[in-house]
Amino acid sequence: MFKKVVTHKNFWKSVLYLSVPFMVIFFLLNWGFTGFELTYFDTILRRVLALFVGGLIYGFTMTYIKFWTKLKEKEQKSK
Repeated sequence: MFKKVVTHKNFWKSVLYLSVPFMVIFFLLNWGFTGFELTYFDTILRRVLALFVGGLIYGFTMTYIKFWTKLKEKEQKSK
């Protein structure tokens, strides 16, 4: 089932559509907790990498659940 979900037509596009807003919102929240200080950007490379990886994990997980549910329901209806 994993391969079927991951190779679905719009799976990776949906992962990106969920990951990017998550990264932006999480970045703004983190920056807001520092009081929008410019020193937040001193370690920007590490933060961007962490946000990118976290965003992809979040997007992949949510999209996988969505597509798995959809495919499972379609499979149940066809029986």
